[in-house]
Amino acid sequence: MYLIIACTSCNDALAVTLTSLPSNHRSLRASKLLLKQQEHKTAQESVKLVDGNYQNQIAELLAPILSDSVGPVILETQATTPARLTALDSKTIQVDKIEVIGSTIFSPEQFKLIIQPYQGRSLTIEQLREVADAITTLYLKQGYINTRAILLAEQTIDITKGIVTIRVIEGGIEKIEVEGTRRLNPNYIRSRVQLGTGTPFNTTDLEKQLRLLRLDPKLESIEASLRKGTKVGQSILIVRVVEANPFKGSVGVDNYSPPSIGSERISFNLRHLNLTGNGDEISFTYRRSTTGGSNIFDFGYRFPLNPRNGTLELRTVIDRNRVTQAPFNVFDIEGESELYEIRFRQPLYRTPREEFALSLGFSYRDGQTFLGDEPLGLRRCFGGSRSKLQNICTMSH
Repeated sequence: MYLIIACTSCNDALAVTLTSLPSNHRSLRASKLLLKQQEHKTAQESVKLVDGNYQNQIAELLAPILSDSVGPVILETQATTPARLTALDSKTIQVDKIEVIGSTIFSPEQFKLIIQPYQGRSLTIEQLREVADAITTLYLKQGYINTRAILLAEQTIDITKGIVTIRVIEGGIEKIEVEGTRRLNPNYIRSRVQLGTGTPFNTTDLEKQLRLLRLDPKLESIEASLRKGTKVGQSILIVRVVEANPFKGSVGVDNYSPPSIGSERISFNLRHLNLTGNGDEISFTYRRSTTGGSNIFDFGYRFPLNPRNGTLELRTVIDRNRVTQAPFNVFDIEGESELYEIRFRQPLYRTPREEFALSLGFSYRDGQTFLGDEPLGLRRCFGGSRSKLQNICTMSH
């Protein structure tokens, strides 16, 4: 699979990019990445960088996640400017209450375990950053890799009331870029990947959609990566695909035909999985018995209706046959039938291993049996229905 993730730290003081070369790794579970900051030795500097030891700590935490990756893990650090908090770094303020705003995932009760030890104390700005870091880590552990909690001095600290506000910026996907498509419409991929990119963005949801796309016969492989977006908390999702050969063909042998027309038959099947570039499929199957008594032409066309794999299918089957089994072959009995079918199918629940779907269809079949050139209506043998070659009625004189 892959794991290329861009992640921003819990405040504006640091940006960390995590990159791993493409691999067959099956999960994006980067939520175990624990981003903690080390205080720079020089108090006057407004930029804090990750030191060598801290890079090693991050690499150790990622080792179980990237154990199947091919190639080294590269940690790049990029300094950003803090939101004018350096003037208060060495001072303490009385904090009676810490408020967390902007979260739609966790409730105040879930944040209580993090913020309660810091309330009712005199804290430095660095200690308040630790609270924001801990909240960011809570999101990371649940797979929200581009969500962060920030502390802005001019907006969040009310020294007179002793209230500190930490704002959560829940990350999202600004844009989905699809690369590698040749004939397949990029919107076919984009619309399906988008089902796993809600706000806030979660890697587990994305991985579910990628696993389903790996089962699509139109694709040979698919991988994804995150890139920094143009807005705070937003990322650009890059999806790279390799299309499979849309032409499929097969030859088969079976004995599913009635003995009267030749039980052994050979079949030829041709399919195109992407006829117009929108993921629509067309198929043709020809079946012929070894005695020449059965010739079946089966045409099918299926068109995708929505990203959840809802489809509309049209099908026509033309059957031409004659009795070749002795002693009935001397009567020159022939039959013909046509089947017309339209069917709508909508999966309601899908996983890589199981699927629950609703199907609704209509089919029409018509047929006739001939004795020589004369049509026969054997309603007294078949309860009023037209005869089919597969049903043989013994007629007495």
